[in-house]
Amino acid sequence: METFGEDGTVKPSSGTLTAYEAPGGPGIRTDGFCYAGYKTNQSYDSLLAKVIGHSPSSKLSDAIARTSRALSEFRIAGVETNIPFLQNVLSHPDFAGGQVYTRFVDDHMGELIPTQDRMQQKRFMESANAAIEPAQPAASAARAATGLAGANIDSRDPLALFNYDQQVKAAQPTAEAESEAGSSDLEGPSGSVGMPAPIQGTVLSIDVSEGDEVHEKDQLVVMEAMKMEHVISADRDGIVQRIAVAVGETIRQGFPLVFIQEAEVSEVEAAAVEVIDPDHIRGDLEELNHRHSYQLDENRPEAVARRRKWNHRTARENIADLCDADTFMEFGPLAHAAQWSGHDQEWLRTNTPADGLICGLGTVNGDIFDDQDSRVLAISYDYSVLAGTQGGKGHYKQDRVYELAHRFRLPVVLFSEGGGGRPGGGTFGASGTGGGGGVGVSTTTFTTWSQLSGLVPMVGITNGRCFAGNTALLACCDVIIATEGSTVAMGGPAMIEGGGLGIYTPEEVGPMSFQVPNGVVDILAEDEEDAVAIGKKYLS
Repeated sequence: METFGEDGTVKPSSGTLTAYEAPGGPGIRTDGFCYAGYKTNQSYDSLLAKVIGHSPSSKLSDAIARTSRALSEFRIAGVETNIPFLQNVLSHPDFAGGQVYTRFVDDHMGELIPTQDRMQQKRFMESANAAIEPAQPAASAARAATGLAGANIDSRDPLALFNYDQQVKAAQPTAEAESEAGSSDLEGPSGSVGMPAPIQGTVLSIDVSEGDEVHEKDQLVVMEAMKMEHVISADRDGIVQRIAVAVGETIRQGFPLVFIQEAEVSEVEAAAVEVIDPDHIRGDLEELNHRHSYQLDENRPEAVARRRKWNHRTARENIADLCDADTFMEFGPLAHAAQWSGHDQEWLRTNTPADGLICGLGTVNGDIFDDQDSRVLAISYDYSVLAGTQGGKGHYKQDRVYELAHRFRLPVVLFSEGGGGRPGGGTFGASGTGGGGGVGVSTTTFTTWSQLSGLVPMVGITNGRCFAGNTALLACCDVIIATEGSTVAMGGPAMIEGGGLGIYTPEEVGPMSFQVPNGVVDILAEDEEDAVAIGKKYLS
């Protein structure tokens, strides 16, 4: 229930519904609880109903057409609604083309505001306004006295019912008459004129006193309607002669709030210019930056040193090398391992940033392809976090990434170095809680990942040690690129020893001297830099 001003301002509307007929049919769902005779309540927001349109077609235009038709069949009378506005949104070429963004409505408000030539397209029969309450109390009383039920007409006359209908409607007050009856006198003392309430609502604050000088656009009153606050400002310079309302009162639309006598008033003193320090960082933003700092290589010197000891790069260095500069957008960077029962938040943030899995969207080979065609989803296990093992939150993030790959048909590059499933705290529930002992066995990551096979390019890059679940993901890739010092195997040394099959070092399990000749590894790279370069060339 909304009204739109010419300048794009939106105000809630209110009243009594005289008609409410929701659309339906295949692919249309309407969620709402209204009926003819329902009187809106100022204590609730302005939402009347939700119309949801679905089409089995893969074309957005089909879903738009079905939803637009449903809106044209939605009959609501008695209150103003935003149906014309929604129809204008659906018909906008940028919306149909998927070119929408956060400020789309703000930037296109001039094109979306309902006007006389852009009102609701209606696919229903208009009917004359019918009062919800009995229109003729006297006639009803007369019928009650005679015992007659309903109207007493000549059943032999085929037009009798229509004549009676016209008589009833003629006796009902018109909308204009009702408006005049409910209008308020805006003439006040000393030639002052009242500032009418633009909406029906509750007075939250009164910011002037009688006798005050006010300037045009000065704030007079703040009202609340449908959980939204509205500032009522002066439309002229003058002196406040009378305040007609009090805080807490619920005022109908059009009732005078403040009476202002137009007059010349003193000049407004120039407000002191507040000096804003461009280098100042708000406290909440500072805390956010601090949380993000846990993930940066520059703040993890010990972890980086362990990688350098083996002449290996960090996970973030590999992604930075893969993606074009400043294009990688990380998903879930503030996550950490779900081991709350054994560690405090500070330990988890410091030692398990991103839950050991970095993933997001970036562009690769942007110098060859446009922004749309160069998009790539990059996923990297971080061996510096719990040996690159698979945690519950990491699985949760991967599922999201692979769903996006499936929906938008985006290539995926996976850096798979890591030790497989993480025992002792890898569980993670859908509610965002978890953490105790045990291993997550209900993950859907392996299913969502394998479903991408044959649908999008899947590039696997591995370096160092890759075992168990990490190897299972790597094995699904279309092409596997491994560095010379890599080992790839489904079972690591601990599993082999636990099975009574002997004691081996990690480098003895699935070395490249074995995996390249047997075809497990497609391309052998000299090091990580070379492997990333090969991956980028493959995507080109």
